[in-house]
Amino acid sequence: FGSRSETDQRPPFPGSCWRHSMVLPRLVILLSYGALAFEEFSPGWSDDVKWDAPDRRNDWCFMTSSGPVGKRGLKGWLSGKEVATAFVKPAKTALRLTDWHEDSGLISGGYVANIFDEVARRGNFSYRQTSAIIDRFNASAGEENADWLKWATRHYDIVAGIFTISPERSNRNGVRFSFPLLNLDPMLITTQQIDNPSIVESLFSFLNPFDHRLWITILITFVLTAAIYRYLESGEDDVPETGCTSEYGNSLFLTIASFTGGASMTPSTRWGRLFGLSWTFAVLLLVSAYTANLASLLVVSSQVTQRVGSMEEVLKLSLTVCVRKGDFFERLIMEHYPTLLLSREPSYPDVYAAVVSGKCAAAIAPRDLWETAKLTKLRNPKCNLAAVGSALWELRGSFVTPSDSWHKCTDFLNNVISIILHEMYLDGTTKKILAGEQARAADLECPSVDSTGDASASLQLKDTGGLFVIYGVTTLFALLGGLCYRKADEQGAFLLAGSRDETR
Repeated sequence: FGSRSETDQRPPFPGSCWRHSMVLPRLVILLSYGALAFEEFSPGWSDDVKWDAPDRRNDWCFMTSSGPVGKRGLKGWLSGKEVATAFVKPAKTALRLTDWHEDSGLISGGYVANIFDEVARRGNFSYRQTSAIIDRFNASAGEENADWLKWATRHYDIVAGIFTISPERSNRNGVRFSFPLLNLDPMLITTQQIDNPSIVESLFSFLNPFDHRLWITILITFVLTAAIYRYLESGEDDVPETGCTSEYGNSLFLTIASFTGGASMTPSTRWGRLFGLSWTFAVLLLVSAYTANLASLLVVSSQVTQRVGSMEEVLKLSLTVCVRKGDFFERLIMEHYPTLLLSREPSYPDVYAAVVSGKCAAAIAPRDLWETAKLTKLRNPKCNLAAVGSALWELRGSFVTPSDSWHKCTDFLNNVISIILHEMYLDGTTKKILAGEQARAADLECPSVDSTGDASASLQLKDTGGLFVIYGVTTLFALLGGLCYRKADEQGAFLLAGSRDETR
């Protein structure tokens, strides 16, 4: 395609790294929706911003006088055209936005690259021969580097990166945002500790439907009910006159057995029947309530304890929160939480590492980037990071074009690309590409923890072990008691037979 001109020899912005694509024929393995090839060359920068650098933007004003092409509608306007595109040098995020290889100068994929490649396919336009890879994070201002954004949109038709949509930035920098591509809602990220239930809690989980105070109340009710029933039915069929202790024991047995379903009261007196009716009604309600809660509480789940639960708690305890230096929402945080202690880290791996190490109590990160980061060993090595609460604000990210409706009419280009992006959103293509990139980045599988329990989960021995323990202990006690009772009867019968022989 020829050599670079004099004005191309030195890039126009200080501290940046860029690659202007002079595409040569290459054999490239396509990933997802394609790979973009760029010729590598050594960048050189001057100390001053060169606004007189070549303007690679195209003139799109023909759209104002030309009607849609055939059945393709507005998308037909881009058919066969070349769109000058600036890709952003990838930052250190788990979700690879632009998978650019510095050693070869190739873009081989990434979320942004795949999205834009699909846009080009649907719009039937090309972009690779007039593309660049540019580093926007050349200064501490990060994404808020207004000079960089102004320069990029004045030299390229579109900047293919993820920029936080903001009316203020549109007004200040003279740019327009395309249809949203990424969810950048700021989420509060903190560490969590998973407390597994003890063996005692698992064995006696059958007690969980009622708390300890209710169980104590039920036991006291058993004792009082047995005493009252003995008083009302003394000498009747249920409580024959066999002595005070025996009568009360028999009454207590009927009271407890009516609760478990092992026996029932059959009162004979008028007042005994009235009392029995009230007791069986109370038993009906208690058993129904116990059964209703048993299914969901019999399985004891692990308990999750998070270091902080909300931004309000962070402020109340004067804890430190980590953010990536230069993120768009850093300014929003300072405006809404002026007393918040912030630690500005150079990259997202540093942000998450600071939370894991305890340097920061929490971090703030965009939702879609966090959803990918939590699946990687580098950022979540202990599987103990989690998002808490809802998003602090609703933010979205998209491509950027210059706001130009009359000079080169780039607004029309933005409209057509936004139509295609909206179409991709509705048919699920955007979501599919995002899921593919997240799966490609994932190298960690953390166990899922449900602290609320799952009623449909299969019961294990540890969940019902307490029932068998109680049954076994009670059975053993009954067998020992029965054995002693029989031996006592046999010994009494032997002594009685001996005394009869002596009498004879």
